[in-house]
Amino acid sequence: MPLGLSKAPTLKKTLSQLTLVDGSWNHRYLLEMLPNHISNLIMVIPPHSSSLGRMNLMRWVEMAYGSFNVSSAHASSLAPAMGNNNRLFLLLWAWPEPERTKAFLWKMSHNALPSNALHFAKGIAQDALCPVCIGQVESTIHILLDCPFSMGLWNSIFSKLHHRDD
Repeated sequence: MPLGLSKAPTLKKTLSQLTLVDGSWNHRYLLEMLPNHISNLIMVIPPHSSSLGRMNLMRWVEMAYGSFNVSSAHASSLAPAMGNNNRLFLLLWAWPEPERTKAFLWKMSHNALPSNALHFAKGIAQDALCPVCIGQVESTIHILLDCPFSMGLWNSIFSKLHHRDD
């Protein structure tokens, strides 16, 4: 049984059924229903008194109005995979730049730029080496920073910017 719960069918209770008339927890009932260590953790939390005497309702927290729909369930299932990328996604796609720039940055941040390392992993390329320097694996980082060609390009850009500022 999950979480060491002794009587799973009896757990479908509302808050008002787990509390006494004065608004405190029904200690006896909690101890009968749950293991001691879980009951003790719950009893430390004060019950929400405004819900006493009112009907308890199930609410789908993924939607502002609390109703369930398939679209919100799908988005919710993707949320753990996206993690902090959701914030990046929102910032990136709200940025007023050309779509191709945003698509490039998105692919870069997800290691999805077409590289020999990625193609080799998918069985498309015969090897993962960089075709320019041939000495290292062609990954996103290598393409943008580590390859001697990209290093030269960045140095040229920064030197021109530096001379322009003088």
